[in-house]
Amino acid sequence: MPVVAISERLLTDRLGVDISTEELTDRFHQIGCEVEGVEESNRYRCAVCGNIMETPQGTDAPATCNACGVDFRKNPEALIALSPARVIRLDMLPARPDLFDPGGLARALRAFLGVKTGLREYPVAEPTITVEIDPRLSEEGAYRPHIVCAVVRNVTFDEDSLRSLMRLQETLHWALGRERKRGSIGVYDLKTLEGTGFRYLAEDPDTRTFVPLGGMGGSRDAASMREILAKHPKGTQYAHLLGSFDRFPLLVDGSDRVLSMPPIINSDETRVTLETTDIFVDVTGLVRDSVRSMLHQLVTSVAELNDGAVIEGVRLRHADGAELVTPELTPESRTISAGYVAKRVGVDLSAGEVADRLEKMGYEATVNGSDDIVIRVPAYRYDILHDVDVVEDVAIAHGYDNIARATLPIATVSKELPESPSVDIARGSMLGLGFSEVMTLLLTSPERAFDAMRLDRRDDVVEIESPVSIDQTIVRPSVLPNLMETLAHNRDEAIPQHLFEVGKVSRLDAGEECKSRDRLCVAAALLGAEVGFADIRSTAEALLHEFGFAFEAEAAEHPTFIPGRAARVFAVRDGARTDVGMLGEIHPEVLERLGLVHPVSAFELELEALGGYTPHA
Repeated sequence: MPVVAISERLLTDRLGVDISTEELTDRFHQIGCEVEGVEESNRYRCAVCGNIMETPQGTDAPATCNACGVDFRKNPEALIALSPARVIRLDMLPARPDLFDPGGLARALRAFLGVKTGLREYPVAEPTITVEIDPRLSEEGAYRPHIVCAVVRNVTFDEDSLRSLMRLQETLHWALGRERKRGSIGVYDLKTLEGTGFRYLAEDPDTRTFVPLGGMGGSRDAASMREILAKHPKGTQYAHLLGSFDRFPLLVDGSDRVLSMPPIINSDETRVTLETTDIFVDVTGLVRDSVRSMLHQLVTSVAELNDGAVIEGVRLRHADGAELVTPELTPESRTISAGYVAKRVGVDLSAGEVADRLEKMGYEATVNGSDDIVIRVPAYRYDILHDVDVVEDVAIAHGYDNIARATLPIATVSKELPESPSVDIARGSMLGLGFSEVMTLLLTSPERAFDAMRLDRRDDVVEIESPVSIDQTIVRPSVLPNLMETLAHNRDEAIPQHLFEVGKVSRLDAGEECKSRDRLCVAAALLGAEVGFADIRSTAEALLHEFGFAFEAEAAEHPTFIPGRAARVFAVRDGARTDVGMLGEIHPEVLERLGLVHPVSAFELELEALGGYTPHA
């Protein structure tokens, strides 16, 4: 969970009620935030880019600016010491980014403490700015196709609130933006921008130039986008997000002045300062829901810290003429059963009592009839996806400490899984034979499962409908490729290496209820300068012996193994002969593809065929 530093002054100013540190700590605990500590922090401002930094008291001043990279040891005049600040360090829930700053946290606490319960609504004024979106940003998903924007007017900043804004940006980049990949935020001083027709472009990185925030190593000269990616501290940090593209995203105002190069860096002349009164905000990224949620969190939190703030919409216009105004801060309406809530929480609550507790959590809740409650969910609560999420908020408002403990009316007795005895025998045997156990991922890719092993791709693999990455698109059909990849990762370690894994593989099976069938396998691999067929054969024979089987092998051909040095493995007992797997010496092409320079011999056996027998005494 993220640890967030909250300005104690800003938080208490916005709470509107006197409360002791001890009581505040208790309230934090009740809403799911744990206090790591309260401390005095030294604060500094970079004279080059305006970035505000904090260090714990008793520690050295920062050596470089974490925004523009200026070296304060060489340019001591660029580091300006500010007055110390008292901060509360909180261990936050990643699912509640609306609590990541003093404004959002004070909003939640005011409702929870009963100071101001119910829904906090944020009107959105009519847009005065339009952003035209370049269609090339969506080509083959190569760039950052999604953008949402807003204007917030009548804001004031001091050193605490400006630092809070910067910190909120970076925390949202981590929690929702996945280190700026899914979404990244840009905040600009609106008075530095011109015109009302902005553009979000896909530009040649070598032709367009601007001065990035803080300049280039102290220089105030303009640089190309490619130069910024290669030399600016933020450019080098996030170069992997843009480096492979032939055009980079760029946001410009009505006079063609550069606002930013998302998701890397803002331009220096549009930065927010202590004199800023109106801000323009954009969020760009790869995932529509992420950029929308990040915008909602930021603009509502800024509004919470400024009583007279006005949130203004921005019109987004696509090349096909489609238009959208953001932010869309209309609360979501839904109906929930009070009986369902009471049953889930485990407390006998009436519809009115459920509604009261929801009001304490920042909802609008209206009882409709004897059981139904119509609620309106704030736009900044992106974590409310299901009725059970609402139930959790009712439980928090009621107080977990106020829920009486009770013994479950139904008890279950645990027992080991049917395959556990076979797993235990296999693991114990392989460990006794001097092998080290590894546990690899169940998900893999056709390139790793088939291509690297010289195998034709199969049609019976279980594919992932929405994979999180190109390396995890199928459920593994075999354990051995994972084991070989582990050897490849350890190619620089000492030899010999003896590895094994016991794990499940999966293949399609129309006869099963879920249309796939899992199988339990054991795979082992020997890597060394003089490893051969006899070594892996004796290992497989010893393993079968522990299961009470005799070992037999028949010569066989397999693309993964060297011709003439591979065999099918049969387990024999009481006249029954069962094909349980394959062993042999790994083909040189496989070794070359994985970057292995030493011979490898390996086997993979199905444990299911060995189960149900008493192990050899």
